Amino acid sequence: MPPPNKKRDKPKKAEQALTFTIDGIDHRVDAAEIKNADELELYRQAKLTVADVFTALQSGAPFAVAGLMFLSERQKGNRPRYSALLDSVDRYDTSVAFTDAEDDAPEA
Repeated sequence: MPPPNKKRDKPKKAEQALTFTIDGIDHRVDAAEIKNADELELYRQAKLTVADVFTALQSGAPFAVAGLMFLSERQKGNRPRYSALLDSVDRYDTSVAFTDAEDDAPEA
């Protein structure tokens, strides 16, 4: 009997994506795909960890919304400046809507 194929038998990571729309622009952050370099850069620029962003998001803090936008842009391959994103988020004029990951899943 051949040895098991580790690549084939390895369970797939569950997608932990957060999809959200800010002022009509769609964003997506896959928590399972956040790279250490991206979290480090977020910390360098904003003094925030990913956990800080997700915790503060519960209160709708503008710095948390900017943190999510930062991570989304990094996952797209862009190199945003956190301060510019934070300046674009206004507590009273920014509309944020979250979408369930299941809504984005392709139908079987």
